[in-house]
Amino acid sequence: MENAEVERIRRIEDPAERARAVAVEQARLAGQVDELAGIRREAIDEMLRAGLSQADIARELGVTRSRLNKLVTTGPGPERALLVPKPRAGALLTVAVVEKREDQHARPSVLATTHDAVTKLDRLARELGLETEVDRIPEMGYIDLNRDNLAVLVGPRISPLIAQAITADPAIKWHRVGDTRNWLLVDTRKGVEYRSDFDEEEPDTDEPRTCYAHIGRIRRPDGEGGFLYLGGAHGAGTAGAVEYFINNVASLWEEAHRNLWSAVVKTTASANGKDILSAELVSEVYVHTKR
Repeated sequence: MENAEVERIRRIEDPAERARAVAVEQARLAGQVDELAGIRREAIDEMLRAGLSQADIARELGVTRSRLNKLVTTGPGPERALLVPKPRAGALLTVAVVEKREDQHARPSVLATTHDAVTKLDRLARELGLETEVDRIPEMGYIDLNRDNLAVLVGPRISPLIAQAITADPAIKWHRVGDTRNWLLVDTRKGVEYRSDFDEEEPDTDEPRTCYAHIGRIRRPDGEGGFLYLGGAHGAGTAGAVEYFINNVASLWEEAHRNLWSAVVKTTASANGKDILSAELVSEVYVHTKR
């Protein structure tokens, strides 16, 4: 903070206005401190990955080992760059979801499983020092993918634009099943197909069913970076994709960092798809060209 700004605030005659000005400036500075702490943690993380020991890093930074331990736990973890590749103080993550209308008279709504997934993603974002907003897209509506700080929780079966955009992934591909609205995932590197049990009608039994999701950072249509993609063949797959992502964000960061990347997640859910029982990776994390 510049001394001139301090003096400007000090000269404000109205004490209430002066106090408010101080609060605004303190909030701005706190955000910058948080951002700098995140940059420092990422730099220390890079040094650790390069093979330096904590003792080596402490010497490089001119601090004690105990001080270094505090530094690596101060501020948001570097993995927040998986959500926002270039974090800034007060950065806003936009989460795009689709509103569905059950019939022509019903009000559009977001699937309950997707709503729960958004809530969990919002919680993770806040833990990493980010704010979120939800962009509710009408079914078959337009989604602007050429935005910074965007996460898309939409499958290809309800958005032709998404179906087209995610063809940019060189490793994981979606293929439409005949003339139906169903889609299956293909790991082109291994030649393995993944098809959702939810393509069929809900069974009479209560046996769990599986669904698959495509996760990763996909290149934007304009080529200016990428968007975080967590989309399943059905709602249960999308919910499982988010579940896996938030539970494994640190390990995903270790593999992908700021690059474009992709993988396939298998979700096991209740027969009606409302309860997520487990979510696991069934492919490698394929790391592509840098964004």
